[in-house]
Amino acid sequence: MHKHSRKIMSIPKQIIEAAKGLADYGGTIIKIGFYKSQEVYSWHFDEPVTIGLPEIYLWDGQRARTICGDKAVKIISDL
Repeated sequence: MHKHSRKIMSIPKQIIEAAKGLADYGGTIIKIGFYKSQEVYSWHFDEPVTIGLPEIYLWDGQRARTICGDKAVKIISDL
Protein backbone atom coordinates (compact mmCIF):
# COMPACT_ATOMS: atom_id res chain seq x y z
CA MET A 1 0.00 0.00 0.00
CA HIS A 2 1.31 3.46 -0.87
CA LYS A 3 2.34 5.41 2.23
CA HIS A 4 -0.20 8.16 1.44
CA SER A 5 -3.08 5.78 0.80
CA ARG A 6 -5.97 5.82 3.21
CA LYS A 7 -8.36 3.06 4.00
CA ILE A 8 -11.73 3.91 2.49
CA MET A 9 -14.20 4.22 5.34
CA SER A 10 -17.81 3.28 4.85
CA ILE A 11 -20.02 6.02 6.28
CA PRO A 12 -23.55 4.88 7.16
CA LYS A 13 -26.12 6.44 4.81
CA GLN A 14 -28.11 7.70 7.81
CA ILE A 15 -25.06 9.74 8.92
CA ILE A 16 -24.66 11.15 5.40
CA GLU A 17 -28.34 12.10 5.40
CA ALA A 18 -28.07 13.77 8.82
CA ALA A 19 -25.10 15.87 7.68
CA LYS A 20 -26.35 16.75 4.19
CA GLY A 21 -27.11 20.36 5.16
CA LEU A 22 -23.37 20.97 5.58
CA ALA A 23 -22.39 19.62 2.16
CA ASP A 24 -22.91 23.03 0.53
CA TYR A 25 -20.00 24.37 2.60
CA GLY A 26 -17.50 21.82 1.29
CA GLY A 27 -15.86 19.08 3.26
CA THR A 28 -16.43 15.52 4.29
CA ILE A 29 -17.65 13.38 7.15
CA ILE A 30 -15.00 11.80 9.36
CA LYS A 31 -15.22 9.28 12.17
CA ILE A 32 -13.68 10.83 15.28
CA GLY A 33 -14.08 7.96 17.72
CA PHE A 34 -16.45 5.93 19.86
CA TYR A 35 -18.70 7.06 22.70
CA LYS A 36 -20.67 4.58 24.81
CA SER A 37 -20.52 1.88 22.09
CA GLN A 38 -21.58 4.32 19.36
CA GLU A 39 -19.50 5.58 16.45
CA VAL A 40 -19.01 9.36 16.51
CA TYR A 41 -18.83 11.31 13.25
CA SER A 42 -18.15 14.96 12.55
CA TRP A 43 -18.12 17.21 9.51
CA HIS A 44 -14.63 18.28 8.46
CA PHE A 45 -14.75 21.52 6.46
CA ASP A 46 -12.33 22.04 3.56
CA GLU A 47 -11.55 25.59 4.72
CA PRO A 48 -11.41 27.10 8.22
CA VAL A 49 -14.84 28.34 9.31
CA THR A 50 -16.31 30.05 12.33
CA ILE A 51 -19.50 28.22 13.21
CA GLY A 52 -19.89 28.26 16.97
CA LEU A 53 -20.45 25.08 18.94
CA PRO A 54 -19.93 21.76 17.13
CA GLU A 55 -22.45 19.33 15.74
CA ILE A 56 -21.65 15.61 15.83
CA TYR A 57 -23.46 12.47 14.75
CA LEU A 58 -23.79 9.28 16.78
CA TRP A 59 -24.35 5.94 15.06
CA ASP A 60 -25.50 2.95 17.10
CA GLY A 61 -25.63 0.60 14.13
CA GLN A 62 -29.30 1.24 13.43
CA ARG A 63 -29.98 4.96 13.68
CA ALA A 64 -28.18 8.26 13.55
CA ARG A 65 -28.58 10.96 16.18
CA THR A 66 -27.45 14.56 15.78
CA ILE A 67 -25.93 16.10 18.91
CA CYS A 68 -25.23 19.85 19.09
CA GLY A 69 -23.86 22.44 21.44
CA ASP A 70 -22.60 21.78 24.94
CA LYS A 71 -23.51 18.08 24.84
CA ALA A 72 -21.43 17.66 21.65
CA VAL A 73 -18.50 19.45 23.31
CA LYS A 74 -18.77 17.11 26.31
CA ILE A 75 -18.78 13.99 24.11
CA ILE A 76 -15.82 15.23 22.06
CA SER A 77 -13.84 15.95 25.24
CA ASP A 78 -14.60 12.40 26.47
CA LEU A 79 -13.18 10.77 23.32
